[in-house]
Amino acid sequence: MLTIPLVLDDTREFTIPSGASSIDQTFTVNVGNDADFTKYLNTIKSYDITGVTLTVDSYSGPSTTVNGSVNFGTASVQLTNWELKTGSELALSFTTAQLAAIGEKFQANGSETVTVKGTLSNSTGGVLKLHTKVNLKIKQLICYPLFTLVACIGDIDSHTSVCRVIVEYYGRCDKFL
Repeated sequence: MLTIPLVLDDTREFTIPSGASSIDQTFTVNVGNDADFTKYLNTIKSYDITGVTLTVDSYSGPSTTVNGSVNFGTASVQLTNWELKTGSELALSFTTAQLAAIGEKFQANGSETVTVKGTLSNSTGGVLKLHTKVNLKIKQLICYPLFTLVACIGDIDSHTSVCRVIVEYYGRCDKFL
């Protein structure tokens, strides 16, 4: 089994209406939208999520904090006085079981729904650019060829021939680590 550490990045821009007293945004994080994952998509056997972080890439509104929750699929954590300001970062404190559930959902569907919901401390308005970062390891099943049968057709005298692999038998595959 080959284990590859990757970071899944997703950045969204939301407009918070002028005078708003709350935020309620839902979006889908999809592994197929990240270039680092596209080369592995057909061979991923499992996802081991090691952490999820939210970062405010930019915020154009006045100073405010959020009290509420972040739901990543069925996993939920509370937001307590999280300040919406450029550079503000929050490592979401999901349990090991919640991280495993997120990984299982990525494995089954290739995506997961995220909801950020809460009350704003200051009625506000502005544009919020929110970056979701999922740290994970993907596991790929690696198989080793036991033998390969090759057939060649051509003229020995003129040294021209075409060879093709007819059968490749995989006798051993690594197991999950």
